[in-house]
Amino acid sequence: MSLGEVRGTQSSSDTKWNNSSITYWGTTDLQGAQGVQRGYFLNDHGAAGHDRGSFEGSVSIAGGELVVEGKWQYTGGDGEFAGITGNGT
Repeated sequence: MSLGEVRGTQSSSDTKWNNSSITYWGTTDLQGAQGVQRGYFLNDHGAAGHDRGSFEGSVSIAGGELVVEGKWQYTGGDGEFAGITGNGT
């Protein structure tokens, strides 16, 4: 089991997300080469506001690389992102 925090700057063709900061916190529970990852994310768009959400997926190790596949969903936001809804894979 591991706990992690990842931070970075996004690159996107959508100007609302391009150069926004993303931070996500998650747990990964692997048994052998299979497992589960769960966590939360926060996108900081500066003066425009924030959006946040959660994610959950399966984790596997294939060819020496970690592969995560799953779902994410928005749980809220503020500023221009107040009332944001959405989800994906």
